[in-house]
Amino acid sequence: MTLASDTIRFSGYDWTVKFSERTAGPGPNFYSRSPRAVFVDSDGRLHLRIFKEPRGWECSEVVLTKQLGYGTYRFTVVTPPEMIDDRAILGLFTYGDDPEFEHREIDIEISRWGDSAKPNAQFVVQPFDRQENILRFEVPKSLPDVTYEFAWKPDCVSFRAQGKGFNKEWTFAGKNVPVPKDEAVRINYWLLDGKPPALQRTYEVVLSRFSFKKL
Repeated sequence: MTLASDTIRFSGYDWTVKFSERTAGPGPNFYSRSPRAVFVDSDGRLHLRIFKEPRGWECSEVVLTKQLGYGTYRFTVVTPPEMIDDRAILGLFTYGDDPEFEHREIDIEISRWGDSAKPNAQFVVQPFDRQENILRFEVPKSLPDVTYEFAWKPDCVSFRAQGKGFNKEWTFAGKNVPVPKDEAVRINYWLLDGKPPALQRTYEVVLSRFSFKKL
């Protein structure tokens, strides 16, 4: 896997567009730096797409170019959950190369993980396979403009998802709360196990804003 030199400007921050010559994680998938995959529109909104190209299905990811540390990370997603294929995952998260604290991966993920009966969202402090590290929940499927956030503090990570008439909150606390080091914010849109979406068409998610408030 390589990272493209291409960057975009979204919500006042610079983001690197991920590119892979071969399939890469998560997935495994191909990741594209094409403007067809990732772009910011005239209203300043970020668009991420999953689409088919000759080499296979392409996914998208952007990586913030600076490390932020403790504070509140907030993402506003325009696209309602019903527009995300059951096999697709929208990830809003932090990740670092250092393996300590499971790579400091704090996740908000919108997906049914290939099963239409599953809730369509989850809050996670990795590793996800510990019951106390994950909360799955349902966002009203037709609800647009949902704001997802996590407040990362030395003793806890407090999550929230909020939209018109909807609010979900959860706090993870304890000795396994990650300590900042080399992590960066990432936003990605990818396919579970690298397998095509059910309808085999182009899918798109739109975010209107990202913000960060330092602790």
